[in-house]
Amino acid sequence: MANLIGIISLISIILMFAIPASSTRHQHKKEKDGELRDLCSKTHDPDLCWKLLKSERSKFHTDTKGVVEVSIDLAKEKAKETKDKLSRLGEESKNEKLKVKYFSCKKNYDDAIRDLNEAKEKLRKKEYYSGMIPVLVDDVIDEVKSCNNDFDNGAYDPARIQKMNVEFGVYVDLVKVAVDCLLKEKRDR
Repeated sequence: MANLIGIISLISIILMFAIPASSTRHQHKKEKDGELRDLCSKTHDPDLCWKLLKSERSKFHTDTKGVVEVSIDLAKEKAKETKDKLSRLGEESKNEKLKVKYFSCKKNYDDAIRDLNEAKEKLRKKEYYSGMIPVLVDDVIDEVKSCNNDFDNGAYDPARIQKMNVEFGVYVDLVKVAVDCLLKEKRDR
């Protein structure tokens, strides 16, 4: 009987600590999801933004500056993936017009990656007020638009580059929103 009481007491103690910890983790996850949904709501395509970020949300457990860094990293990953595909398509294509478009877009993505790297470096150096981070992000947006123009208005797009541009554009839009939030936070202090 004493042994049974000891076991029940031990289980009660374990549950007493396990349930609140689990509840706290769940609450923190809900809060972080809410923050990410709020960021996505400020982009041009909130639904696609949330769809893309949902699987990446574990990377966002950080402060506003960290959110900008993670957003830049995700945008760079997508840009590199797209650039590599464009390079491969350009090398393999037998259609000269498509080949030119693929290599032109690849250059846009090279430039976008360079600008994202530079923005992250300025962020690392805490150069928030130089005004360069938003300019660099705008340059990335221009690179995406330039590539999109090559495949706009029903142009032949067998590799669905426009779809990749749209996804990359959402990541860049998220970077822009996160940078704006960071700058507002720094101004308000």
